[in-house]
Amino acid sequence: MADAVLPIGAFYAHFASKDDLVANVVAHELRTLADQCDTLRPGREGLEDFVRGYLSPKHCDRPGTGCPSVALLDEIGRCADGTRQAYTEGVTAIAEEIAARLAPADPQSARGRAIGLFTMMVGALQLSRALADRKFADEVLERGNRERPDVHRLRGATTPQQWRRSEVGLPAGGTRRHRANARRRGLFRALGYAHPRPNAPPARP
Repeated sequence: MADAVLPIGAFYAHFASKDDLVANVVAHELRTLADQCDTLRPGREGLEDFVRGYLSPKHCDRPGTGCPSVALLDEIGRCADGTRQAYTEGVTAIAEEIAARLAPADPQSARGRAIGLFTMMVGALQLSRALADRKFADEVLERGNRERPDVHRLRGATTPQQWRRSEVGLPAGGTRRHRANARRRGLFRALGYAHPRPNAPPARP
């Protein structure tokens, strides 16, 4: 307020209480984060840029100007209802933006995936900031950038049907037999067997 050549009292006159002040700050910061998506490339490419920028050393090293989810999550959970409502609305807007980029034809079908992706982003950045070992912290960010199945797995899917098939690694025209074979191959891999062909007997690697 001194820099603005205004008395301190003029600042508090804009807010009904300290809780109201916190709610407005949280809403503003989340709105700023959501607005960043408007400057990104369209579609999933822009979403990849968003994740990469979020899980970056630059963001990690600037907690004072970064996402409030990472810096204030525990505090927000103990705040008044107004602050929690403002936070809920802000996170909802971000999740909707992510879902719209994951499945443009049917964003609602990608809501769960969007929530999971944002949860991963917040958790990875929180863990990275808490680590004293800078190399380890950077490794956490790098791993978070690599583990983005919700972005990469859906590449090329343009309809809800193709999106659901891409979740289990099926081609756009996959059939029930393809689905069964894909699941069987995944089971054999999990058990340590090589099963390159749907009808081939399993062999030890």
